[in-house]
Amino acid sequence: MRLGVATASVTLDAVALPAAQCAGQRGCGEQAQRQRAEQVVRGFAETGRLNAVRVSSGLNSQLDLVDNDVRLLDARLTATNLAAEAARQRVALVLALGGGFSAESVQP
Repeated sequence: MRLGVATASVTLDAVALPAAQCAGQRGCGEQAQRQRAEQVVRGFAETGRLNAVRVSSGLNSQLDLVDNDVRLLDARLTATNLAAEAARQRVALVLALGGGFSAESVQP
């Protein structure tokens, strides 16, 4: 019986290590993608601030503000979707490696 436990442990390690490496490599690309999305959000937020100054000075129309707001919301949606997908993938990895969830372990 002792041999079975050792074999199961070695098998789990053999599966867990490549899965974690794969997730790490994929996670690096996804993390860079999320960082770029956050930079885009910050850029649109700054553009919105500058457009507001230009509108108050009479150099731009309100349409420029609305257009930027639409682009800002789209960028925020993209960033949120990327973060949600990353969380889903982490949960899937934990479950694939034999992890689970129990309501008792959650502290209210």
